[in-house]
Amino acid sequence: MNIEELMNKRHNVLEKIGGEMQEHLIAAQLAAPEEQDAPEVLNVVLDGIGFGGEEAIGEFCFLPVSSEEAEVQYFTAVITIADELDTERIGELFEAMSYINFKVPAGSYSIDKDRSFLVYKLTTPLSIGLSEDALYEQVNISMGTATAMADLYMDLLLRILENEITLQDVITALN
Repeated sequence: MNIEELMNKRHNVLEKIGGEMQEHLIAAQLAAPEEQDAPEVLNVVLDGIGFGGEEAIGEFCFLPVSSEEAEVQYFTAVITIADELDTERIGELFEAMSYINFKVPAGSYSIDKDRSFLVYKLTTPLSIGLSEDALYEQVNISMGTATAMADLYMDLLLRILENEITLQDVITALN
């Protein structure tokens, strides 16, 4: 595998998807890597997800390839649902996330180590030998899946954060 070819293929896929989103009036921007080994990130404003029509920020990127001999590459979607977390609600939020994550068919809801962000994260393994067209198709599927999964239970988690519902309400809603 030629790393430079792979990087160009990845760039072309992210650039194409970002351009298509902009054509459909979805705010999207492909950000250049901030550090030498950091990935390019497609940043997308996801309007109208959740029951309340919330706004979330999606960050989509390929993880660095481990070696020239790698046969698998990873595409990651991180969708920020909340960027201010009430520390008094963290315990209940963690427990609600554990019940919800058990139900989620792909990916998981998570909180960063500083307990500042509530996100949904999905990492998809993809063959390193995919053609550019096949890679584009798989990335589109992964991005759509991540958005749908984030949308699925984000309202329950946001309502826990806002102290509108209890943990028991979440458990009841999941049954």
